[in-house]
Amino acid sequence: MVPGVDVESSRQAIELSERYPGTLFSAAGIHPNDSSGCTNEEIRQIRDILNTHREICAVGEIGLDFYRTWSPREDQLYVFNEMLKLSADFNLPVCLHVREAVEEVISVLEGWHSDLLKHNHPLAKNPGVFHSFDGNPLIAQWAVQHDFMVGVSGTVTYPKAQNIRDSLSAIGIDHIITETDGPYLSPQAQRGKRNEPVFVQYTAEEISRSLGIDLEIIEEKTRKNADHLFKWPVA
Repeated sequence: MVPGVDVESSRQAIELSERYPGTLFSAAGIHPNDSSGCTNEEIRQIRDILNTHREICAVGEIGLDFYRTWSPREDQLYVFNEMLKLSADFNLPVCLHVREAVEEVISVLEGWHSDLLKHNHPLAKNPGVFHSFDGNPLIAQWAVQHDFMVGVSGTVTYPKAQNIRDSLSAIGIDHIITETDGPYLSPQAQRGKRNEPVFVQYTAEEISRSLGIDLEIIEEKTRKNADHLFKWPVA
């Protein structure tokens, strides 16, 4: 899955998925760190992208990031809500970026998810994934309760990431997918190198060790979870 962070990168993600059909898949959206001064025209362009390219599998990467100061909070909140509207309109799951904004993200998602349930929207049972889970217990609990997936990246292999490893059993294998967040967050065995999709093997191996489940089962189950969430189009 190749996500977008703004209009241009969303188009680039689509170009990659079209160049490598059945191997790469795309998501389109506006990242919170790219939401500063975002215009209604840019949001309209994301809508047009979603409407034109039916092979897109998700809206993302979207969310809130209060660690950085690249985008004012009000801009982030406005764009996040607009992206969630697009997700519902196009019945596409969301890829969520959350950094030092857990309570704020969940507050927004509560209203969005409640509205999905109220209207019996199919997305309510397959709403999205919390990208690059950092071990926050509130996210772990809320995600499972609301049928979200939790994306586990190379950070799970870091010596100081025991909180992530400890959270895996509470989340459960039915709610876990693997990811790389390339080119960032290379697993411990490849630390300092550009992260590549092939490095996801280290993440799967750490999940296997932490849960005490055979690696083959982890590989199969996380693949099925991703298949269920994103409904990959057949090339």
